[in-house]
Amino acid sequence: MRVVMFGYQTWGHRTLQALLDSEHDVVLVVTHPRSEHAYEKIWSDSVADLAEENGVPVVIRDRPDDEELFERLKEADPDIIVANNWRTWIPPRIFGLLVTAR
Repeated sequence: MRVVMFGYQTWGHRTLQALLDSEHDVVLVVTHPRSEHAYEKIWSDSVADLAEENGVPVVIRDRPDDEELFERLKEADPDIIVANNWRTWIPPRIFGLLVTAR
């Protein structure tokens, strides 16, 4: 199964590691930029670093609502999108890719 993952911090890092350890193909990771906020620094395992170490393309965004990201998601052609500790609203348009592509 082709997976796109939206994730951030330690929880996103652990979810990505589980996906990488599975039989699924992680084809794209979307994560937030590093933060200097005290809470976010406590749980700061990097989703981007883990993805890059495993050859997975990474997109870093504060919000997932720009046309370039949407095009990258279409190119990734995921079967499923997994979101863990993603702190902003993910537009329905993104999840619509799963319905219209099949």
